[in-house]
Amino acid sequence: MKTITLSQRLYYKELDEDLYPMIRHDLMLYSSILHTAYHQLYDIRFHNVPKPKNMIRDLKLKYGTNDYLPLAAVHEARALLKASIESNRLHQKKVEKKIKRITNRMKNNEKKLQKIDKQLQMFIEKSHHKKTTKADYLEEVQVWKPKKKQLKNEQKMLLFRLHREEYRLSGLKKRVKQCCFGGRKQMKQRTTMPYEDWKREYRLKRTSRMLIPGRRQGKYGNNLFKYHVSENKLIYRSASGRDIELPIEFHYQKEELIRAVKMKHNTPGKAICYELRDHGEYFIIKAIVEVVDKDIQMQTCNGVYGMDLNIDHMAVSETDANGNLIRMKIYTYDLKHKTSNQRKAILRDTIKNLGHDLKGNRKPLIIEKLSFENKKEQMLYENKRQNGILSEFAYGQIKTMLYSRMRKDDIMIQETSPYLTSQIGRLKYSRRMGMNIHMSASYVIARRGMGLTERIPEELKCYGKKNVKRITQWKKISKEV
Repeated sequence: MKTITLSQRLYYKELDEDLYPMIRHDLMLYSSILHTAYHQLYDIRFHNVPKPKNMIRDLKLKYGTNDYLPLAAVHEARALLKASIESNRLHQKKVEKKIKRITNRMKNNEKKLQKIDKQLQMFIEKSHHKKTTKADYLEEVQVWKPKKKQLKNEQKMLLFRLHREEYRLSGLKKRVKQCCFGGRKQMKQRTTMPYEDWKREYRLKRTSRMLIPGRRQGKYGNNLFKYHVSENKLIYRSASGRDIELPIEFHYQKEELIRAVKMKHNTPGKAICYELRDHGEYFIIKAIVEVVDKDIQMQTCNGVYGMDLNIDHMAVSETDANGNLIRMKIYTYDLKHKTSNQRKAILRDTIKNLGHDLKGNRKPLIIEKLSFENKKEQMLYENKRQNGILSEFAYGQIKTMLYSRMRKDDIMIQETSPYLTSQIGRLKYSRRMGMNIHMSASYVIARRGMGLTERIPEELKCYGKKNVKRITQWKKISKEV
């Protein structure tokens, strides 16, 4: 796990006059090396271009710089190319599933059309024998013919969508899309703004950042950036060989950065990655540090907290050492029709209140190990309202914030299977304890995190199967009841 800490804004006008061209030169130099390295690696991977003996040495001689910038640029270029290949693979997988769903839908519609044709043929035979009644005529004209027309139109639309997805899949298989340095959005703005203004902004976007990976063998964890903790200053060695001294103050998670700087030489977690990003009038330095997990000694033998996540609230249950319910609480939040920043703020406040309530009891938090990847891929022909609810459920964001906050409050998080938690809670605890399905699900999650299994009540045993696992019995009962 890694954490990021940002510095304050360092305005160029507050620094020496000769520092701005020096920093801009280094940013442009690094970006040029990065672009060249990426295109070389792309050609080697997909265009059968022969691989050079030593790419880093060639880049160093070409641009006349030290070893550190080519090393960092090639490292980032390889990561970008790997990300492009993985993104292409995921897109192919998603398009193939879409094609499969469209094909199945077309087959189902074809079966429906065959049944309608049989029904219409029956009406035709009746008319030949002059046995058609007024009710038959109305049924044929008002029910079956409009339904056939609707299915034929749907088949045409599905065929169009199928051809479009097949064309998209062939394009994905043909080549991997290259990374656009500067952003495709910025590239598309070329026709909507004056050329000189666009050219200046686009070049700034392409050359606005420099990422230098860490090195745990060094004293300060990096080759080009040296953070002096006691003096609150960062010394950056430019490509020209001059050391630039920057007065700096890091903010969030600063203690992790200080811990990494003070670690012994060649210790795991010592490496510190620095990113320098230019914003025009000022620049910001970002430090990326590997976080060492705290040794939090918490056992489920003292009880746990169980959480059931929902679209508009979190239901939390607390148990004692025997798995008995102590108390419950619901944390509500409204994410509907909110922007991304508004959702983050609402979730941050909710999770902060949750951490404040759980802190100090030394009990782990049990959450469900949910995955909506397959569910979201099946949303093409599902209910629109349900699709909207699922799209607005920011589970990944909630999970990331939970881990960050709980680690800060010394609360350990464990994940457990979500299988049948809501069904078991509804059937076993809802009526008995007078709570809704989400509260009872959180209680089941807590007990499952403690390693406890749910016994089947006597009144439900008649619906289950005998001589099978208990979870299989619950599956049968949830279908029958």
